[in-house]
This record gives sequence, structure tokens and C-alpha cells, in this order.
Amino acid sequence: MNKFWLTFFFFFASFLLPLDKKDLSKPICLNPEKTGSVEHSSGVGALLTLGLSLAGKFECAFYDNLSSSRDRKTASDCRELLCRAKNRSQIVERGKNIIKLSEEVIKENQPGTSRTKLNRGINKIEKGIEQWNKVNTVSANATVDNVNTRTLEKYLNIPLEKFINDQFSSLPIDFQTSYNEERRKIIEEELEKKRIAAEKKRKEQEEKRKKEMELQAQIQKEAELAQKRETTIILWALTGLGGFIAVALIFSHRRAMKELELSIASASGAKDSFFSDNNINIESTSSETDDEIGNEKTESDEKTQDEDASKSKSFFETNEIDITKTLDKEDEKKKPIEVVNFEDDFDPDFDTESFLKKNISSFNWSVLRQIWLEYSIQDSHQYPNKKVCIFSPKTFATVLTLIENAHKVNQKSSYEGEEYFGESKDIKAYTKISEEVSLLVEPWENKREELTNLFETDEEIKSLTQLAAETKEKKEKEVIRSKLLKRNSEIKEMFKEVEVDIFKEVELIIYRSELAEEFKKKLINFLPEAVGLDH
Repeated sequence: MNKFWLTFFFFFASFLLPLDKKDLSKPICLNPEKTGSVEHSSGVGALLTLGLSLAGKFECAFYDNLSSSRDRKTASDCRELLCRAKNRSQIVERGKNIIKLSEEVIKENQPGTSRTKLNRGINKIEKGIEQWNKVNTVSANATVDNVNTRTLEKYLNIPLEKFINDQFSSLPIDFQTSYNEERRKIIEEELEKKRIAAEKKRKEQEEKRKKEMELQAQIQKEAELAQKRETTIILWALTGLGGFIAVALIFSHRRAMKELELSIASASGAKDSFFSDNNINIESTSSETDDEIGNEKTESDEKTQDEDASKSKSFFETNEIDITKTLDKEDEKKKPIEVVNFEDDFDPDFDTESFLKKNISSFNWSVLRQIWLEYSIQDSHQYPNKKVCIFSPKTFATVLTLIENAHKVNQKSSYEGEEYFGESKDIKAYTKISEEVSLLVEPWENKREELTNLFETDEEIKSLTQLAAETKEKKEKEVIRSKLLKRNSEIKEMFKEVEVDIFKEVELIIYRSELAEEFKKKLINFLPEAVGLDH
């Protein structure tokens, strides 16, 4: 990672973080590139009468005002319109922040920065924000039935989210890579925090359940001991009562026998004198019984164990990485070269082979554009010090195969970044498009060869060339030369018409594919403008 961009990233984190917790290039609404309005188009009735297509523009307000029952095909338009209205404040704030970020990038003027392109993007975003701010805040529960679709569509048909996404893609690739790497680290740290919190909560719950189980076991044990003590007391009470009754019966029997003996001895009935003579008191007893009752004591010892649940997880590894670069190496970087017929400039320091080996996890649309340009541009003769993008269906088809290869590599890696090119079905669609475009290679090359040969086989050019060789007068030569230039220009225009035709065929292949709408438009933007022959 470039030391400058690392410092730059943290310095402007306050700009980046409010934009979106997910990704700067990830829009909030599903169809951010939708633009234009059928309702606010001039001559709508005439166009419809002629059977001309208005596809690509918002049709929600038009059908809403035309009939009480809404046409099915406007459903997605209305959803996109409502999404923009409900998230207007957040999207506008993202636009303001990306403007601040772009202005600082322009100010630093690092290699790989297209100041012209960034300024154009800032102007588009500012105009979009101005239009969007004309719409009042819409409730999160709002539906198409309780909003003014005509007003919303008038101001929100501007694709502000697309402008923001394009502006981020226009930032230097080094910065985008730095941003993605730092964002991946943030995501990993958040996931680790959540994992630690979940693990801590799980342990707390386990500890709580363990204490509850120990408490229940203790309560049950105490209940069992209480039951045993109660049973023991009852048994001892019954035993004591039985013993007392037995002793009482023995004493009663002995007393009765003694009285009987005395009664027999005093046959004359001199009972009292007999007792008196013998000093016997029959009302007293001389036997004493001690009843001893022992108490059984039961002791239960309880043992508790404390577990130390604290574990140290504060182990960090520190890797010292030298990311500094010498001033000489920085000076070696070249400025981007303008490509006259393509929306992006070419970075002469970009190397496809090196990127695919080292940074495949950061593969995105901006990188794909640079790869496409690297194999498609050549020096422009009409515009000195600039490049021109020469379209070739063979090169275009080959570049598209990189999407599936990069997708496979990223699936096997631990990097969980954004899916720049869509879901699995979209990846298959890119491959299908590549295969269909490959079928255009042979007829396209034959047509170009046929037109190229015209410069040597065209009868008019032959005749004028011969006449110019035979003519000696300067004025006549100038006239003939003027006619030759005119004929050459006509052949170049023929080249341009052929290019337009091949672009239409490729666009048709893309539109008929199963690729998601937003990616269709991104792919069509890869097609350059027709320039004919640049020599």
C-alpha cells in the first residue's frame, strides 16, 4: 500500500465513514443509473403514436396520471423512485462527502489522478444535489398512492448515486486499493469483536446455568436430609413411647403383687398395724428409672469449587512493513494519458500481469477498464500526445473472461469484500456474452480488411493518383490532391459506419443477456466512440 494513500485514508476517514458502512461504490437503491422521465418528456404523445420506445426513462408518474390502475412494468420504476425519495438525505450527504474527498485528491495532484475527469464528476454531483434538494423528506412508510410521483420524478430522475459511484471509480487505483484493504480490516475487527462478545455471552450463560443447577442440587440435597432427620425423630419418639409404656406396666404389676402379699399376711385385717410394725409405706415406691434418649446428629460437609473463567486473549502480533518509497521511484510515475474516444484516461504505470498476480482480490470495474485500454489503445495521429481506443471484438471477448477467473480466485480467498460484478448468475452471463461476441470476430476482421484494401483498389483513388503523377502544374496538383483527401475521408467515414454497426451488435448481445440491468449499462460504457481510421 502506498504510504501516501495510507496516511490520506486515515486523514479523511471522517469523510469516508459517513458515506456508507458497506462501500462507497455500493448504491443504496437497486437501479441507480435510471435517468430521465417519460412524464416530463416533450412530445410523449407523438412518440407513442409513432410506436417509438421510451425505454430507459422513468414511467411511474406517466402511468400514475394516465390511469388509476398502475401498469405492471412501472412497478420497478416506482420502487426506485420511492427508494430515492426515502433515502434522499443520506444519498445527498454521500454526494457532499465524495466532493470533499475528490477536491483533496485534486489538490494533492498525485500521479494517476485525472483532474479534468474529477472536476467533471464534481460538477455533475453538485447539479444532482441541487435538483434532489428540491424534494421534501418522504416518510419511510410512504407508498406510491400517497406521494406526488410527478414532483418526485421531476427532480429525482437525476442518477445521483451513479454519479457518486462513478466519481469513486475515478479516484486513483492506489487509493481504491488502500480503501478496500483498510475497509476489509475494519470488517474483520468488527466480526472479531462480535465473535468475542458472543463467546463471552455464551460463557456467562453457561456459568449461569451451572450455578442454577448447583443451587437446585443443593436445595434437593437439603430437602432429602431434612426428610431423613424427620423420619429419624419420629422413629425415636415411637421407640421412647413404647419403652415408657413397658416400664409403667412393670411397675403397676409389681405394686399389685406387693399389695396382694400384704393382704394375705394380715389375714385378721390388721393391715395398718402390719405396715406400721414393719415400717412399710405402701404409698411410696423405691424404684427409680432413668430414661435416657440419645439424639443422633448428622453432619454433612459441602464442598464448592471455584473455576477461574478469566482467560487472556490480549495477544497481538506486530509486523513492521516498510511501505516507504524513494523520491526517485515516485518521480518515475507517468501522468495519465487522455484517451480521446473513451470516458477514462489510461494510466501508463498500470501493468495487467503484475496486478493479476498481486492484487486480484481488488479486481473491480476500474481495473477492468485499465486492462481493456492497455490492450486496445494506440497513439492518435489526429490528436498528438493522446491515445485512441480501437475496438476489437476479439480483445473485448478475451477481457470479459477475466471476470469469471477473478471471481473464482476471490471465492477461494478469505477476502470478503464487495462483489463488484454481481451474483453467480451474472458471472455466467459475462461468459455467455464473451462467447457470443467471439462469433463477430471473423466477419468484423473481413470487413475491416475489405475497407483497408480500398485505399489500394479503389478506381477513383487509382485514377487520381496516376493523374497527379502525370500533371506538372502546381495548381492542378493541388486540386487533384484535394480530391484524393476527400476520397480518403469518405473511406474513413465508411470505417466509422462499420464501427457503429459493430457497436450496435455488441450492445444488442448485452441487452439480450441475463445480466442485471446495472451491469449491462456498465458493460456498454466499455464501448468507445466510433472514430473511423485514425491516421
